[in-house]
Amino acid sequence: METCPVRYIRATAYCHATEDCDKVAKALINIVPGEVISERVEGYYGNIITALRVDVEGCVATKILSDILKLLDDLDFNILINSIEIYKNRIFIRISKQKAYRKIVRLDSGDDVIHVEIRFSHKALNDLIDVLRKLRGSA
Repeated sequence: METCPVRYIRATAYCHATEDCDKVAKALINIVPGEVISERVEGYYGNIITALRVDVEGCVATKILSDILKLLDDLDFNILINSIEIYKNRIFIRISKQKAYRKIVRLDSGDDVIHVEIRFSHKALNDLIDVLRKLRGSA
């Protein structure tokens, strides 16, 4: 396996008017540690939403993905590798925002999630499932 198969990770979470943005930011950095960038956006119905984002590149991104994969339980990891879709060298993972606040990593399909975009090197994509297993330590 190449040293740093992950090129970058971008994690995004949305803070709605009814939420404490500091708590949403904590959930975000519990999953992807780094500097949180905040941007106010308008929601579908004209409501103000704060988009929070963390970007990490290079070998640090590979370490973070390894940590995320190790925190997934066996069921979620198997769901991830069996339903993985690659789009332009990227995969996307949706993680429960509520559980992330408590430092628990669980996949989620709802809207109240942390969106994690992971871009891989071309070489890593050739054998992505094995790369993910090795990063998790279950190869």
